[in-house]
Parts: sequence; C-alpha cells; structure tokens
Amino acid sequence: MAALLGASLMAISPFYIHKRTVDQVLHRLIDIRHAPSRSSMEVVSNICRYYAMSRPTEANVEDETYFKWGNKSEVGVKNKDVQFYESFTYKGVEYFLYDCVYFYQEGDFETSIGKLVRIFETPTHEKKVQVVWLFRPVELRNYLGDYQPHWNELFLACGEGYGVSNVNLVEAIIGKCTVVCTAKDKRNCEAPESDLKMADFFFSCCFDVERLVIVDKFPDVIGGIKVKQFFKRKKVQNDQ
Repeated sequence: MAALLGASLMAISPFYIHKRTVDQVLHRLIDIRHAPSRSSMEVVSNICRYYAMSRPTEANVEDETYFKWGNKSEVGVKNKDVQFYESFTYKGVEYFLYDCVYFYQEGDFETSIGKLVRIFETPTHEKKVQVVWLFRPVELRNYLGDYQPHWNELFLACGEGYGVSNVNLVEAIIGKCTVVCTAKDKRNCEAPESDLKMADFFFSCCFDVERLVIVDKFPDVIGGIKVKQFFKRKKVQNDQ
C-alpha cells in the first residue's frame, strides 16, 4: 500500500475506499466506465509507478513522440471510415492489442485496469480503445463471500450487461501493467514462475456483472472477444 502523502491525498487513498460501501464503489465504477470519455484531464498521481497525465497542447498533439499509430489491421465492417490498428505509441510508450493498461478519470478514487481488445481511429480522427475490465478485490468486497483474494489479484469481467467492456479515449491511459492469467483451464498455458514474479497482477477467476458472483469457469467469449485472448498463450502464436 502506497504511503499517504498528506491530507490532500486522503480522499484518493485506498484507505478511503474501504470507508464506502462496495455497492457504492461498484456502481460508481460502472457509471464511470460507461460515461462519455473526456478528451483531456488532469491526473493526480496517487500510487507509485503511475504516470501523471498532462493536457495535450497544439505543439505536442502532432509530435510523433507524443502519439503515433502502429500497423493497421482492418477497417470497420459497419463503417468503412473506422480504421483499426495493432498498436500505437503514446507519450513514448508503445501499446499493443491485448496489453493491460491503467486508466484514470478525474473523480476516481483509484485507477482502473483493463485489457485493450480493439484499437481504432474514428472518422473524426478520435483515437479510441475498447477495453474489457479487470476488477480489484476492493471493488467487489461484498461479493467475495468466503473467497480470500491475494493483494495483487484481479477478477476479469464477464457476463452480459454494464461493467464488462466499453470504449475510451486513448488520452485516458496513464501506463501499462503486466497481468498474468493463472486459471486452471485447459485453454490456458501455465505461466512460468519467472512470469508470476515479474507480473504486477494476476487473475484466475471472473466476476459475472449480471449475477454479481465470482466464477472460475470462463465463457468462450467475453465482451465480443474470444476468451483465448485473455489466457496465457505460447510465445509463438498467430491467433488474432
């Protein structure tokens, strides 16, 4: 747990989250994850390793060190003016499809964590990503039952309804993180001990947002994405 940096950070500390009911936190989380994304925001860096987020300016928006698209993948089926990509570089960090990243929105108590499942540019040149969310244990405290999560454990969102996936602007991303799947599923390759030691987080279960329960059986599709994309895979694989 990061040390509190004075009273000014009390409102955004992890300790403050525990003072609220989990229902409030979960509803707030779902509301935020389905609210219209903002094009720019000021971010308070409240946890070590998180990156402060500055507002884009006319000078740096066109700077390739600030943002640059990677390889193109396909165009939209319904809208041919939507261009999908395999990667992009933002503030000097290269992000790829299926990377896990931190998001922050003004008013949040904590960063959100999600997996990038689509990367695209709209006809109006907005840079966007579709995300499937990973919940922190504190967000689900009332639904854990007898389950005792590890401090760095997450729960992959699944089911039908709000809270599984949504679309955000690239500018809401503040950094990358490493999340390893350790599920006992034949479709999931066992992660080596070295990967587990290097990982920031891991998950072995899902949280069904419709039934509000933790499940250890993974569906075939989550947020319109085949579940194999969430599992640990072999180094050499051409699956898309």
